[in-house]
Amino acid sequence: MGRYGVSQRRAARAARFWRSSLRYESRRDPLTGLRQRLRSAIGAAIESFNGRFREECLNVHSFASVEDAKEKIDAFRWDYNENHPHRALKGLSPREYGQRAMATAADSPS
Repeated sequence: MGRYGVSQRRAARAARFWRSSLRYESRRDPLTGLRQRLRSAIGAAIESFNGRFREECLNVHSFASVEDAKEKIDAFRWDYNENHPHRALKGLSPREYGQRAMATAADSPS
């Protein structure tokens, strides 16, 4: 018996079954692999945000009421979306990125 009371043979058989069913599914629907990669990427982004939200908002503030929590969380959300640097924007905050994009558009000939 292996870990969790499952024999190695049984675990290998289950793994082969799931691999073969995934191959069958990807032949039926070529977007299956893409969906799985996107699901992993989205899950990682959500976990990253959850950790940051916990560290920068929930661990810092104490909430007296539901209304107080809504106000403080809304203020964090606004600050995060407006002023916080994002990797997708090359380390710029959305406000800075928008200002640079507008300046670039104004400088370029139409």
